[in-house]
Amino acid sequence: MDLESDTGHLTKREVVTRAAIFFGWLIGLMVSMAAIGLIPSIPIFVILFMRVEAREKWHVVLAQALCLSLFVYFVFDRTLHIPWPPTLLGRAFPSLQWLPSV
Repeated sequence: MDLESDTGHLTKREVVTRAAIFFGWLIGLMVSMAAIGLIPSIPIFVILFMRVEAREKWHVVLAQALCLSLFVYFVFDRTLHIPWPPTLLGRAFPSLQWLPSV
């Protein structure tokens, strides 16, 4: 790939810290997906990540969260009919299993 990244000005500790923060966010997303499902986790993750890490404005954050959630819902649930794995919330409250990916 022709992607160039300029991290020469960063110390090794800063690079490792940034990587740890990034993987922390990913682990948090995976835990959330196991607990409440993929589709409900997406807007939560996008909102938290964009507000905490990127400090984006609310209208940008909410638009991204909504668009990404709708995209995943229509592509994976409605179009491809992906069978969603069971979640902790779905097992604890079976009446919520009508929600996609719960």
